[in-house]
Amino acid sequence: MSAVSDRREGVDERREEEPVDLRPYLCIPYWTAPLPTGEDPDVGDERPLPGNVISWLCPGIEASPYTPGAQLDVRVRVRNSGAGSATALATVRVYWADATTGFSKPKLLGMESVEVQPRGGYAVTETISGEIPATASNHVCLLCVVSHSLDKAGKVADPVGDRHWAQRNLTAVAAAPGTPAIVPFLAANPLDEKASFQLSVEMLELDLLEQIARRVGAVPADVGLKLQLLDERGAVLGEDPRAVIDLDLEAGGRRLFNVAVEPLEELGHDELAAVEAVLFANQIERPVGSLGIIVRSPDAPPLRER
Repeated sequence: MSAVSDRREGVDERREEEPVDLRPYLCIPYWTAPLPTGEDPDVGDERPLPGNVISWLCPGIEASPYTPGAQLDVRVRVRNSGAGSATALATVRVYWADATTGFSKPKLLGMESVEVQPRGGYAVTETISGEIPATASNHVCLLCVVSHSLDKAGKVADPVGDRHWAQRNLTAVAAAPGTPAIVPFLAANPLDEKASFQLSVEMLELDLLEQIARRVGAVPADVGLKLQLLDERGAVLGEDPRAVIDLDLEAGGRRLFNVAVEPLEELGHDELAAVEAVLFANQIERPVGSLGIIVRSPDAPPLRER
């Protein structure tokens, strides 16, 4: 083969190579260190979120204590795993909603731009502040989304399946044997068409409960819970060990439910148990939203995340 043929072959091989994608590749990370099961730090590729990751409490979202009618301060961590060399100016929006599984009509709290270096760079927004009305519920969910003109977020609010979205959707209640806590929440259809769903409520698995306990400096309780899923009138729809119902919701539709949860034994001062409600969309065969309920003793101190 001649030298010219050699050179032509080299050119043909280079043409066959895929070009490097220089666009930003953004996510709000759900974990920043390797998981015990071996997954690398979250770059956004593992979506839907793995089952060993708590979908309703993204550590990339930091928030001040919430009080209806008072200012709420939020900061959001963003990662850029793009292969280019240019810093991305990303836009982060923070929304809030009453306690919900699935987000159909969240309200904007505020937004900020943040510069994020490529190839695994992290950045945290300036504080995003807003006042949630005094008429809001005692618990609200935070929903965050990061976007860029070359890396746009999906239009559906999808913290489980879209790396651009993340949620902080946790409420803490006090309960004791004979004194259950009642937690109201919405099941909402985030899709742009009518869809069928399955709503599931059950105790949090031990490995996930241990994760939560470490996050808040508490001890996972080896205590059973009595739980019931109730409709808006208080009628029992399902109960422990796992309450499951099927429902249909119009596009953007919402339905009110309640969870009644009661520990079977007294919880220690530093102990916690937990329940999670998860809304599965049948047409995409995965969750679209989730809600965590931490159960503590009536005399337990306030939770403080580490």
